[in-house]
Amino acid sequence: PICGNTAGSGYNAYFATIGGGCDNSAGSGDSTIFATICGGQNNKAGSGNQAHFATIGGGRGNTAGSGMRAYFATIGGGCDNSAGSVDDARYATIGGGRGNTAGSAEDARYATIGGGLDNSAGSGQNARYATIGGGRGNIAGSDTSANYATIGGGCENTAGSNQNARYATIGGGRGNTAGSA
Repeated sequence: PICGNTAGSGYNAYFATIGGGCDNSAGSGDSTIFATICGGQNNKAGSGNQAHFATIGGGRGNTAGSGMRAYFATIGGGCDNSAGSVDDARYATIGGGRGNTAGSAEDARYATIGGGLDNSAGSGQNARYATIGGGRGNIAGSDTSANYATIGGGCENTAGSNQNARYATIGGGRGNTAGSA
């Protein structure tokens, strides 16, 4: 079968690179430079305008840097993950896992998920530095300015669900809430 990888199809999209895999797209956003996909299938890196240095290591169905100016959005691997999907979600990072979302709200910079399943970090506007180590169904930084909301792991935990709930932290467990009013 023919694997239609596409690199550098955006206007002024320079230095887009795909190392292998099938049906991947790197650098389809306008003025996006250095978008990179190492391999995998159906991955998209740098589809947002000026989403410089968006990178995907591999996996399937991952999207990094689909937001405008989502600089350095990175996904190591896994399946159906999304990092840097909105404007100014810079440095959003996912190590791996499945169905994880980091940096899905405007200006949710540095949102990070180590891995796991269906976790969300940085879904609140300006919820910078929201972090989830792993687990399943955890939510960190889901409200405006819930900076530094952190969940170590576990299941169905929520940290930083109230406006200005900075530094809300959950080490682990199940069904815990921190910073909710």
